[in-house]
Amino acid sequence: MGDGDGVRISPLPPGFAEMLPGPELVAAFAAVDRSACNGFELGVLLQAARKVACWGESLSLVVTAVLAHCPPCFKDGEAERSSVPEPRAAELLSPLLGWTNYRSDQFMLIALALSDLPNTRQALERGELEFSEVRTIVDRLTLLPPVDRAAVDVAIFPEVLKLRGGLLRLHIEAEILKVNPEAAKERHKKAREDRGVAVYPDVDNVSTVRLHGIPHDQAAQAWALIDAIARTEKARGDERTLPQLRADIAVSLLSGEADVIICDGAPEAAKEDEDCTGENGAGENGDDADPRQGSFDDLLDEHNNADSPSEAEGAQDDSATE
Repeated sequence: MGDGDGVRISPLPPGFAEMLPGPELVAAFAAVDRSACNGFELGVLLQAARKVACWGESLSLVVTAVLAHCPPCFKDGEAERSSVPEPRAAELLSPLLGWTNYRSDQFMLIALALSDLPNTRQALERGELEFSEVRTIVDRLTLLPPVDRAAVDVAIFPEVLKLRGGLLRLHIEAEILKVNPEAAKERHKKAREDRGVAVYPDVDNVSTVRLHGIPHDQAAQAWALIDAIARTEKARGDERTLPQLRADIAVSLLSGEADVIICDGAPEAAKEDEDCTGENGAGENGDDADPRQGSFDDLLDEHNNADSPSEAEGAQDDSATE
């Protein structure tokens, strides 16, 4: 827009970028003519929209925490509250919001946990943290007693506002170790106890197989084996990419369809297939051990620095399409 002298007037009201989330920001946002905004102004508008979204999530969590303390009642029942959360309160969210039981349980857990995390709750309300980041914080603090949760909630701010993805998790873990060193051991123990294999049907008639709860050293060994075989096949001229080879090899091993040749203690087999000595595409005299370990460490770094598993997988695929 412009005035009579041709000077452009911004469609954003004064101080719009600094406004805190709430009814005033919602009203100001709704009044903006987006068609009159330039690229910079649309960026400011997008930031405001995310503030409003985070504020809305904080309202949902506050109401959910109160709902957890409401005994079952009819439409015209009294506004009663229980001193402790109702044991099956999360089950109310599924029919109310059309969520899965898993999502309902997770949302209820976060809503109740934020009562011990005032700094995290206020950061979400102000739009300084996204819901996914609040979920990460709550997840890392679940096994701590309330007093320790509150201590970590104080310690991670304001630094946590500058971090994302894996760096955010590492910062939280570092503060947990300072407050309660035994908590890290307990988390590791619980993760090991929850280990398992899961299959998730995806779209386009494909599936994802997930192996979880495995110690890093065992995961590194498994990765090194699959990666070494894949690189050997690639060196032999296989036209598939390394990610494709790793996937095909892993499926062959897990399904029992792979032909496994054990070279140790079988010299004649080693003579028939000199790849067993590591001379054919996999390095010589075991010199390839460090590069394979390095590639696994790179994979962990990508997962730690990504905001989601799908982002990390995409980064890994892009880095290994040779």
